Amino acid sequence: MSKISKLQYLLIIVFAIGSWIDVNGLWVELPLLVPRSPEQWTLPSYLSVIIQVANIGPLIVTIINCRAKKGYDVPIIHVILAVGALSCLFLAFFWDRTLSVAGTDHSVVLFLLVFTLAFTDCTSSIVFLTFMSRFPVPYMTALYIGEGLSGFIPSVVALIQGVGGDPVCVNGTNSTATNSSFPVYPDPRFSVRIFFVTLFLLLVLCIAAFTALNCVLRRKRDTPIPTIDGAITVSQDASRTSQDSSIALIRSTEMVTRSTNVQEKADVQLTKRDMWILLSCMACICAMILGILPSIQTYTCIPYGSRAYHLSVTLGNMANPMACMLAFFLPTSSIAVVLLVSSAGLLVASYLLMLGAQSPCPILNDSAGGEVLVILAWILVNAFISYARVSIACMLRSKGRRGLLICGATAQAGAALGSLLTFLLVNVFSQFHSSQPCQALVCPQ
Repeated sequence: MSKISKLQYLLIIVFAIGSWIDVNGLWVELPLLVPRSPEQWTLPSYLSVIIQVANIGPLIVTIINCRAKKGYDVPIIHVILAVGALSCLFLAFFWDRTLSVAGTDHSVVLFLLVFTLAFTDCTSSIVFLTFMSRFPVPYMTALYIGEGLSGFIPSVVALIQGVGGDPVCVNGTNSTATNSSFPVYPDPRFSVRIFFVTLFLLLVLCIAAFTALNCVLRRKRDTPIPTIDGAITVSQDASRTSQDSSIALIRSTEMVTRSTNVQEKADVQLTKRDMWILLSCMACICAMILGILPSIQTYTCIPYGSRAYHLSVTLGNMANPMACMLAFFLPTSSIAVVLLVSSAGLLVASYLLMLGAQSPCPILNDSAGGEVLVILAWILVNAFISYARVSIACMLRSKGRRGLLICGATAQAGAALGSLLTFLLVNVFSQFHSSQPCQALVCPQ
């Protein structure tokens, strides 16, 4: 622990917040975007397709990294953060602009900007992990803490904004001159524009942190680093001459920190069988936590009320960085422990899938116990799977830069597959159902 630089650890957390903060922010803002868009409630299905198309980003970066003799992760990360920041700024002023396509108005500007956000964020899942190969294993938890905060911070801002308040039913006359009730949604405390400007400023902070982190690395590169026995001195500048010397430098740095408890537990030798087990586990849990569950969270929570929905989002996202911190202080290099924790997370996820399939009348939907259970389930599923993801990444770190590259690609492939599967179940096969506000809901007894 004493060998870890607190400054570097903090800078990694701050720059990693930029991984998914813009897309996460977009999703928590949907309750305000949907009623004001021409697509209305079909808007999320459009965005789901756009985000899946954006997964070509990780594929392109993977091909570049496999063919390149040296990594280009640093300039790519600069581009990712800059494009994300500019896209949020443009969203703040142009998200509601529409264009006529085939005689129907569509949110074309919003779609284009969402594609750029998703393209950069999906790519960050690989590039950020590759960049972390420069650091010893304990710093991996900082990356996942930052990634967890990228979902938590927008949720807090959205809660302050007042997103997701229960609509007020107002009596009126519809187009057929029939008296009926229709929902009126309360105004937020601040506008959509201010929300996206806030995300822009946070991404500017991430860019500053990443720039400072690279300055620290360059300063250390020019400083001679003694080997373990102190007999010779290795300069990081000399390591640029070949990939092998770069790997040797990383390994020598790991040897310096191997005396710490965290490093000893995370530094493991993995067989091909172990690699397949860990990568398969990573694909499954990422498909669930990054693809399937976010797509059906409204179906699992809204039947229990808006309070259940908001507490599930905020406390669930809070559990993510807390689990990453637990992985830092209580690391594991046991595949059995990873599989056990992952199985616990998938078991809780199965409960949430059951609630979503039963929507709009899930079990205990009219009791306080059901509300408590769904909130607890979202906290636990985020905690279990986040701990497992960090542990797997730290174990694959022993395979160096390529191991982290494969880890990131596997995670993103699982997320894409889960999102696509859920999109088909929700929008094509209509396996999930929602209730309409201000309309009587009769649930079977």
